[in-house]
Amino acid sequence: MENVIIKVKNRNDSRFLEQLAKKMGFESLVISDFELRLQARKRMVDIAGKNAQAEISEDEIQQVVKRIRRKKHVEN
Repeated sequence: MENVIIKVKNRNDSRFLEQLAKKMGFESLVISDFELRLQARKRMVDIAGKNAQAEISEDEIQQVVKRIRRKKHVEN
């Protein structure tokens, strides 16, 4: 199975693509930016927990996320 990820800029586009996928017989899943960031943070915590050599706190992860977010806003 393969997946396609399409990032849309507004809810109307998201609804349209959901309806189109349904009519074509595909499953669709909408993931908000918040949910995506939350999953990324959880994954980083899990990875840090599995790597005994790296002692990474939740605060350190939050700092990295904020730094990346600031950089992204500067580029856009």
